[in-house]
Amino acid sequence: MPEWIVQYENHEWDYVYGRFDPINPVVTFKHGYEPSTFTCEIALSDPKLTRELIGPKRNDVRVYRDNNPIWDGELREVNLEFERDTLLCEHSDFMQYLDDRIFPFHYPWEFGDWPKGVPDPENPNRNYNWQNKDLFVIARDIVEAMVADDPNVPPFEVGGSATGTLTTYLIHAGDQTTILEHLRTLGDREDGFDLRVNRTGDHIEIVLLHPRADDEEIVYTITKDIGQITQFNWTNKGPDGTWTMGLGAGYPAKSLAAEYQHFDSIVQFRRRDNIVDFGRTRNLTHLQKLTAAENHRALFPQKELELSILVNVAHLPNFWALSLNRPQSLLGRRIWVGPIKFYDYWVVDAAFKILDMTIEPDEDGNEFCTFGLEMIDG
Repeated sequence: MPEWIVQYENHEWDYVYGRFDPINPVVTFKHGYEPSTFTCEIALSDPKLTRELIGPKRNDVRVYRDNNPIWDGELREVNLEFERDTLLCEHSDFMQYLDDRIFPFHYPWEFGDWPKGVPDPENPNRNYNWQNKDLFVIARDIVEAMVADDPNVPPFEVGGSATGTLTTYLIHAGDQTTILEHLRTLGDREDGFDLRVNRTGDHIEIVLLHPRADDEEIVYTITKDIGQITQFNWTNKGPDGTWTMGLGAGYPAKSLAAEYQHFDSIVQFRRRDNIVDFGRTRNLTHLQKLTAAENHRALFPQKELELSILVNVAHLPNFWALSLNRPQSLLGRRIWVGPIKFYDYWVVDAAFKILDMTIEPDEDGNEFCTFGLEMIDG
């Protein structure tokens, strides 16, 4: 039976406040720019648990499975109820911290003429008006500037490589955009990057994955014969839209927009409008490419699958080994589901991208993984 342990530490990771056997642990890994989460309960009768021991946003947490760390983050919230003799603890990974930070968090005069391309006086090699710079360079500069501004932050380091895509990017004085939103704006571009945030050794690595995680290889093939599928929820929502308008930032006095439509779609569908805000995009040619790509996605019927399966040696024997005990590494990759037949109505037999994974052990030591999947057209 796999052993799960939750360990609470101080911010410097040099002192362990306590290790507990979690009750009802649930860990959810999410692809993209949404933080992953871990939820558990701790018995109030545990003598190690005191009110002073742990507290929201002042303790880091590490989750172990058979002595292997599988998840890291911060304690974000605790809850008590009369009906429960446990402390409910909710945690988010360190990506959430990037959504708590706004940088630069200063008045403009601290940077002289900034943001007109004048460097930060404490770092002449950095400024906040990037002209024809690689997406990776801009993202790295933003994170490193945040870390340099105040030592009271998690020990972030940026990893990755140049994307080959150059752009212009400007952060205005008084901008309220969070660090995570900046990274999302840069990464979501046509030839951008996927984001991973991992605790590695004595630091937290922000990995800007380029190429993206999807290498078009099939990680698993799941059929009815593989073992116990405990939940199968397949949904076809039809197209999101047949006409798409993409919005960009434009210039201070105006917005920027591009429009794209697919005339062949009128054969099957009525017109349905889809508007997507691409945030700080200022280049019209780039905005048109983004809009065309989004319109191509929106045209296809959106087919989603929620699939739960027992994760053990008999059913998914390589689940933990393939991910090197880090299931996050499987996000954005592909699995094949099928053929699974629903009478003569439909046969599900296609490749799906992993958008999220929720892993939950039960009292008998069984571990279940629920995949949130998106069908890959073509």
